[in-house]
Amino acid sequence: MRDVPGWIGSFFHTLKDGYLYSDPMSGLLITFGTYFRVILLNAGVFIAWAAYNSLMFGRRVRRRNTDAVVVEEIAENFHVTTEQVLDWQRASRLVINYAVDARIEHISTG
Repeated sequence: MRDVPGWIGSFFHTLKDGYLYSDPMSGLLITFGTYFRVILLNAGVFIAWAAYNSLMFGRRVRRRNTDAVVVEEIAENFHVTTEQVLDWQRASRLVINYAVDARIEHISTG
């Protein structure tokens, strides 16, 4: 614990004067400096990417909500009546039996 103030002082000293290679902590400081440069480079890349996207696509509204699927479409897709689909929606549990070829054989509420 006694060495912490000395290490902090040497850290700020190296920030001011550059790396001191005679210091036993210089390897650690070089590593921290490298990490800091990589972090700055990544931040610059992400900021440039965001600026590019903002310039190219900023004013365009490209996302559209899809229309809700109605009960009739579900019934048509599964080849059942709309009353069966409404029963499925009201049920708290559905049991779906599949054939070997991944076809739905039977759907029951239970």
